[in-house]
Amino acid sequence: MIRVEPRAGRRDALPLPLIASYLDRYGIRTDNIRIINNEKITGIGQTWIALTVSAIANLAALQARAAHIPLDQTTHVVARRLADHLHELGWTTRVARPGDLPQFGAGTGRETWRAVVRNDGVDYLAAYRIDITDELPDVFTQIRSHPVAESWVVLEIARAATGFSLGAACVFRTAAMPRRRAPWPA
Repeated sequence: MIRVEPRAGRRDALPLPLIASYLDRYGIRTDNIRIINNEKITGIGQTWIALTVSAIANLAALQARAAHIPLDQTTHVVARRLADHLHELGWTTRVARPGDLPQFGAGTGRETWRAVVRNDGVDYLAAYRIDITDELPDVFTQIRSHPVAESWVVLEIARAATGFSLGAACVFRTAAMPRRRAPWPA
């Protein structure tokens, strides 16, 4: 995973075409790339980029690199190259170590139809699917401005027959039982 931060004082959009180009870069095919954004009510936010690399899809490329199959090293190199590429464009980047990874949903909970209830009803987690339409940037803006304790948004770029596909979802952490429907227009 890569931790990504915008230039000081700016809130630029990540260069999605560049990031998507890492689905097939340097002879390594990435199954999918997930961009994970976490925003807290305090205004503190974190953005991460995760690359999923399959050994089976890359067997020939891995065998050409070494007698043993160094999947973890190869994945780290691809992540480092993406981090360097983003850094050249002005982003602050860092390839994550295990202790750096974001924590999501720590603790136990009880599932209901509308949310996972945690901490004896003090905390609620609600997940919503995000439709991929031309309105996606507006939906992301609405999510960031929605009054919740914490939000997580995931945008997945995956390989598809005609290029790539997009998927997105959002999780809100709230102090009250969330609504049944997403708080943005469908």
